[in-house]
Amino acid sequence: MRFYIVDDDINIVLVLKNIIEKQNLGTVVGYEHNGQCAYEEIIQQRPDIILIDYLMPEIDGATLVRLLKDHNLDTHYIMISQVSEPEMVSDVYIAGIEFFIHKPINVVEVERVIKSVSEKIMLTRKFDTLRGLIMDNSLEIQKKYQIKDTANTQIQRIRKILNEIAILGERGTTDIIAICEYKINEKERAQDLSLNELCKMMGKKPKIMKQRMRRTSAVGLRNLAHIGIEDNLNEYFLKYANTLYDFEDIRFEMEMLRGKRKSGGRINLEKFIENLIMQSQDI
Repeated sequence: MRFYIVDDDINIVLVLKNIIEKQNLGTVVGYEHNGQCAYEEIIQQRPDIILIDYLMPEIDGATLVRLLKDHNLDTHYIMISQVSEPEMVSDVYIAGIEFFIHKPINVVEVERVIKSVSEKIMLTRKFDTLRGLIMDNSLEIQKKYQIKDTANTQIQRIRKILNEIAILGERGTTDIIAICEYKINEKERAQDLSLNELCKMMGKKPKIMKQRMRRTSAVGLRNLAHIGIEDNLNEYFLKYANTLYDFEDIRFEMEMLRGKRKSGGRINLEKFIENLIMQSQDI
């Protein structure tokens, strides 16, 4: 993998570079301390992964990611910051960040996150290669894979939705996607199965798996509530506050964050998953 680092602290740059090279994670093809300067060089270098600081002079990390996204670089972004306010975290995930690393730098966390992103890139490339082969085959073979391809596209849409409500990097996301994928691919079999039964089929402990998914969906609810407080005309707030969740629960969460209620909105996990699948059909 080819890496580019953007951070105004040279010590952080050197630490990250050392981790990448010492752990044989890839090659650092460049680094920059200024977002504006990094913008031009990244477009030329087209790295696989960019490690980017949130707070920088001239252009902050989230803004730089938004600018780079316009160039379709096929690049993946990891945000690094000591700031952890919900509004900031929501902002960077909406901008297109896939993972978040907290400062001070932890070697184990950096290695784990980078390996996770690298695996995702390799799987995506294998999938793209497979799709290319399918397109080159006969019409009969293309029809054979048509249903599967549609399902994969829908899963990508689900990932997009989870990213837009800033929970793609949460622990329960993998479980949510796995449940959605089974319900999409095995529609007839899945419709009569409870969430507990689906968890057991995947070799998971239902109680633990459901807890992870519920906590993750609760983070999404809170993120939307934060967005709604700041701007109730925000695109993602309008799009998901009353489709993924019950708007009454979003309103309760907003009132709790404002200090007007002692408790926030509730999570109906089964309904959240069904709504997520339904929304992925309409994007």
